[in-house]
Amino acid sequence: MDAKRLASLALVTALVVVGAWMAQKGSSHAPERAEGFFLPELHEGVNDVAGLTFARDDWMIVAALELTTAAGARWVLPQKGGYPIDFEKLRKAVVATSNLELREAMTARPEHYAKLGVDESAPRLTLRDSTDAVLADVFLGERKGTDGLYVRRASQDQSWLVRGRVELPTRELDWVDTQVIQLDTERVTTVELTHPDGERVSVEKAEGETPPWRVNDIPEGREQAPAGAASGLGAAFAWVSFEDVAPVDSVDWSEVIRARFTLEDGLVVLADLAQREDGAWLRLSAGVQDVVGPEPPVADADAEETDPPAADAPEADAETPDVAQEAAELNAEHAPWAYKLPDFKAQSLTKRLEDMLAPLPAAEDDAPEALEAETPAITVRDPLYPWNKAMYHFNDKLYFWLLKPVALGYRTVMPTKVRSWIKNFF
Repeated sequence: MDAKRLASLALVTALVVVGAWMAQKGSSHAPERAEGFFLPELHEGVNDVAGLTFARDDWMIVAALELTTAAGARWVLPQKGGYPIDFEKLRKAVVATSNLELREAMTARPEHYAKLGVDESAPRLTLRDSTDAVLADVFLGERKGTDGLYVRRASQDQSWLVRGRVELPTRELDWVDTQVIQLDTERVTTVELTHPDGERVSVEKAEGETPPWRVNDIPEGREQAPAGAASGLGAAFAWVSFEDVAPVDSVDWSEVIRARFTLEDGLVVLADLAQREDGAWLRLSAGVQDVVGPEPPVADADAEETDPPAADAPEADAETPDVAQEAAELNAEHAPWAYKLPDFKAQSLTKRLEDMLAPLPAAEDDAPEALEAETPAITVRDPLYPWNKAMYHFNDKLYFWLLKPVALGYRTVMPTKVRSWIKNFF
């Protein structure tokens, strides 16, 4: 064999070796397809979950299943004094995590975790059972496409691309229903505010009149303001939501503004408003007018929910069992809690009588010389009064029966992140 043929054979051999090496290298980096559930033990024991921790460097959400004598068990936020969680939000998150399906294996090298968002700084979800045994402990990374998610078990190096979506709120209050109370304005007949200095402000519904709420005890020579101050007080509890929540005994209630809402069926709702440096805090109680008298007592936050009524407590009228039951349910739900109100809502419960009255006319001595002469009264004709009145009632019903339920449904169905996207877009 001459030298030329030997060289050609050596070149072919080298090319085959290089090709084989490159093929082997490429195959070693090909995605490893996988099937099955990412967390099969959680999928099998999803009903055993009794504790949840969702955390990152700058925040932590802790939820726990709390045993109660009245309701059996409920999910609560320990960092909010054990306030109940919206169970449907938690159920969706846990079930979605248990249903994550493997698609393919990704990197097992720590230096590459950050590209997938599964390094130690990623959001970490830990689920435990009632014995504190870990059912799942995973880092939730970046999303891929519409149904892809990068994940990694905290105890393993291997990361994965899984099929599924997990929506977990990162704010404590996004885990709860922030609606406090909702009183149908059609049921409310009177509202009375009592200030710490003894001043009372009272409004009552004025059927068929405009404005629809009348201010009581107007001083002689004064008139009710034509604006909607009285109506705003009458409808103050048509919708109330909170910005924060805490155990009721964590707030000083020694000096409060008390609002008393009396409904046409005899239900009485008392609202105490206390001012703190961080804002206005509310506590609620309820009773039946004919049973508890003119001042229904505030429910004792320290009393057990299952305590029987006192032996000398008056019996509810046979005609108002539903109202008595509604009052009992309101007390059971709200007595243990204090709610921080938005500023605009707190302001509606701090009105003074002067806020409900038309301004006094300017003193004659203070009037400009050009206006010293007596000016004849001017009567303003309002040909649109019937239309305005009809539209006021139409808008009130539209909001209560259509727009508000639609908004509640939107908040319940639409994931928090999607709502944020839509809000930011507009």
